[in-house]
Amino acid sequence: MSPSRAPRAALAAAAVLALSLTACGTDSDVAEDGELRIVTTVAPITSITAAVAGNRATIDGLVPEGTNSHTFEPPPSASALLERADLVLVNGLRLEEPTVELAEATMSEDGRLVELGTEVLPESDYLYDFSFPEEDGKPNPHLWTDPTWAIRYAELVHENLVHLDPEGEATYDANLASFEEQATELSDALRADQESVPADERVLLTYHDAYAYFAETYDWQVIGAIQPEDFAEPTPKEVARLIDQVREQEVPTIFGSEVFPSDALEEIGRATGARYEDTLRDDDLPGAPGDPEHSWLGLMRSNYVTMLTGLGGSAPTLEALDDGDTDLLREELGDLLMQVVFHAAVAADTGEGWDVDDVAAGITDKLVRRNPHVFADGTARTPEEIDAAWQAVKAQEKAASGAREAHPLDGIARDLPALATARKALDRVPDLDTSGDDLGSRLLRLVAEAREQGVDAEEALRRAVRDRLA
Repeated sequence: MSPSRAPRAALAAAAVLALSLTACGTDSDVAEDGELRIVTTVAPITSITAAVAGNRATIDGLVPEGTNSHTFEPPPSASALLERADLVLVNGLRLEEPTVELAEATMSEDGRLVELGTEVLPESDYLYDFSFPEEDGKPNPHLWTDPTWAIRYAELVHENLVHLDPEGEATYDANLASFEEQATELSDALRADQESVPADERVLLTYHDAYAYFAETYDWQVIGAIQPEDFAEPTPKEVARLIDQVREQEVPTIFGSEVFPSDALEEIGRATGARYEDTLRDDDLPGAPGDPEHSWLGLMRSNYVTMLTGLGGSAPTLEALDDGDTDLLREELGDLLMQVVFHAAVAADTGEGWDVDDVAAGITDKLVRRNPHVFADGTARTPEEIDAAWQAVKAQEKAASGAREAHPLDGIARDLPALATARKALDRVPDLDTSGDDLGSRLLRLVAEAREQGVDAEEALRRAVRDRLA
């Protein structure tokens, strides 16, 4: 690199750093004298809460990972934590009854106890099954294995944090938006990758029935769970019934729990020839605390990949999701930089007329052109002004390149249900023409009406069908 051109590369590197800092910075202040004290139960709820709260709260999870949360009894030491807690977040749906009872008996008058699942899930949507029979009055409580319900959990956590700590609202808003984006990306990746498994083969036989709500949302079938309602081993008769069902449906893989090994599942695998996969997790986060994958996102991605590959499918979209592993990111960036330098050197040696300095100059020019408010004399004081300037630059670049205008359906998954597709289209084009007497137009008007009322048309239709078939 010649001395006269070196500043261009330096400017490009500095510009990338400066842009990343201005784009990603969020308010991370914490209350100096009254940091929120939050107590949670199972690890997925602890992780979701931490994602929204950030560093504005101290969070203690009561249920050790690898513990059966259905039979967990809080130790005496939990009383002190609960007594000091500003906010206690439990799953509810009768999952942690001993903990709820202890919280109600020991919490201060100012403390808030929130049962996330009980609050977000209407009673009409409770699911009962072999592990959670309706006559016992305890619905299946595992909402968090479904990203759409995990988002509802995060929204409720956000609501309570803002109520208790209004000064942190901006931080909580940004953190919630980040979590929702990641959970939605996870959901979209799952829907894309599950197409590698035929719809009638998306069946689950598990140790513990933690996927009932997930199965309903993503059109899977749970054919059984080994762990009975009393959490004992199944009877020989129950095992024989499941063996017949696995053979009849030609299930290729049965899924056990990494935390709770099951002799019964191994027996079913031997009797049917199905592979026994024992790495599925319900609420035990993968990795160690501090690892990027030790989170709700890492847990669910790991489980979805295990399920899809176990059933003969593939999961490239899920595996490509960013998990925040900065060491891996550093390595990948190094590999990318090596490719840039290599191809630039080849171009220079073969007389293409450009080298790595020209690459750096192109980066610099693009950064200045697209971000004049950062690197030139442009002015943009608000996020709205920045977005407007960015949209104008993109339009100019597309016009110059002859590229087609963006379509409102760009970026919307093709396999998304029709009602959900219509809702996303209306979000992007609120004044979309819905006139017409054909059935499609009438359905579109209904989705528009639901959107105006803040109702999810897809969920409303699903609930109406379930209610009429109950």
